Amino acid sequence: MNFLSHHALARQLAPDEPPLFYAGNLVPDWLGISQEGSLKKRHVEGKTGSLADGARLHLAADQRFHTDPVFVALCDEAKVLFAPVPLKRVFFFAHIAVELAMDSYLLRSDPTHAADLFQRLTRCLPEIAPQTALLLERESLPELAGVAERFLENRWILAYETDAGLARRLLQLGQRVGIEALDPDASQKLPEIFAQLYQIVAPETLGLISRAAPI
Repeated sequence: MNFLSHHALARQLAPDEPPLFYAGNLVPDWLGISQEGSLKKRHVEGKTGSLADGARLHLAADQRFHTDPVFVALCDEAKVLFAPVPLKRVFFFAHIAVELAMDSYLLRSDPTHAADLFQRLTRCLPEIAPQTALLLERESLPELAGVAERFLENRWILAYETDAGLARRLLQLGQRVGIEALDPDASQKLPEIFAQLYQIVAPETLGLISRAAPI
């Protein structure tokens, strides 16, 4: 769910693409939230168009990023930090938490990443779900349309600027995929954990993004 990290890489590699390219670069993660399926490499093979190109970049970057030894080590450190919290699917939460902390670094260090993303998405919002449905050979994707709209309207990623906001978004993502909510006492520990995780992740963020670029 490292939306800003993916966008930073897209801007670095292809700064002048149409808005749908940058939307497509987020679609694989949005589909994970919408629970309307997943976008795989086979869906974009041989496909043309800006949204398909953006999705292709996302998938290629993830393949490199998720196997980066630094990312793997950060996830292991996150699992240790989350040990005091009774989490189910600890690997899921550790993985997502590292990605959120990366985006938090980008947001805190350069807010123009988020402003640029919102501006581009505003110009193509009505096209995102229909174009993605074509890739997945589906009639429509109403949940995806809603996720994209709320992402833009609520400025979803701006919550990543604070440790409390990171904790809130992590819990929301967990609930979205069917993980039971934590009790209040456990939830209150999360901002402090994110404060520690941020200090570990921040110095590695730009290197992780650069190494995720497809060769």
